[in-house]
Amino acid sequence: MYARFIVFLLIFIPLTIQSAHTYEHILIPTITLPEITVKPVNQNDKELIARLIRSEDCNQGLLSNMIIAQTVIHKTKKYNTDVYGAIFKTYSRGKAYYGAYTDNFNKKPLEVHYRAAEMVLRGYRPAPEGIAYFIGANDNPNTKWYKYIEKYAWKQVGYHVYCFDPKYK
Repeated sequence: MYARFIVFLLIFIPLTIQSAHTYEHILIPTITLPEITVKPVNQNDKELIARLIRSEDCNQGLLSNMIIAQTVIHKTKKYNTDVYGAIFKTYSRGKAYYGAYTDNFNKKPLEVHYRAAEMVLRGYRPAPEGIAYFIGANDNPNTKWYKYIEKYAWKQVGYHVYCFDPKYK
């Protein structure tokens, strides 16, 4: 059984064997794992996203907090802008994130908000690519925007229903 496991490792996992040692007649390969590079995090971006999470999604939990951060990253790519530009973007129908214009945005974020921001800035994506908008439980369902975007709903996490960008490809 143990030999089959070793064969499985050698065939299906891309590792480099440096040498092999035996222990009680069992061959134990010495391996080198691939090097992992960690994406650096811009501390100003982390602070802005954590403040946005604090103001939009304060107590909804890590998963929902990360999805909020992911919507910001989506908008940086969509509009070819930085994090600040994505958060404070205005549209003909209003602001990208109303939470950025509240007193809560100026309050110190919690550690969970910083953790969510950093994870997403490092590349972790808790939701499918293309998640760009969210609807809050208190949003007016009779508005034109609400009726338009609810057709692109992905799922509800905490207080928000997260939605795909209708133009995402």
